[in-house]
Amino acid sequence: LGQRKRQKLQGLTGRRVEGRLSHSYKSYLHEKKNRPWLLVYYNCNTKCKNSKCHYFKMGIKFELTKEQIKELWFKYGADKMEHPSIDRKDTLGSYTFENTRFIELEKNLNRPKKPMKNINGYHGIHLRCDGKAYTVQLSYKKSKINLGSFRTKKEAALAYNRKASEIYGSDAILNKVG
Repeated sequence: LGQRKRQKLQGLTGRRVEGRLSHSYKSYLHEKKNRPWLLVYYNCNTKCKNSKCHYFKMGIKFELTKEQIKELWFKYGADKMEHPSIDRKDTLGSYTFENTRFIELEKNLNRPKKPMKNINGYHGIHLRCDGKAYTVQLSYKKSKINLGSFRTKKEAALAYNRKASEIYGSDAILNKVG
């Protein structure tokens, strides 16, 4: 650990005692090495119960036991990942066994956040100011990707789906085109 991170953790978990690490900091390091899924459990459980946290304000609940977190940890191979991150498949849902998985942190940070629909009923599609065409826009790594203009909503939705699938793969939030 870096010096700054160690100082921060010591501030949260304990202080040095006569040049040695305190018991609580030693136990933290032991848990991180031997049972890292417990740290995930404590972190998520705390976030969802803290009234100042946005998870709590959004109504996201943590409904997993320590055993379920451990099962998910090994099911998704988090022990082999460089930076494992807990993820909710449905970004608006709670942490349940069916809705939770572990993925690489970078992939989690680049996932689309909330599946929001505009007045057209499709994600990422907007009617141009002149009202003659629909423009398609996608966000990726904090930048906007413009896919062009289309005559119909359906064409625009299909173009959005193709590009979203290309960029996000199975994590893409797709429009339902009927």
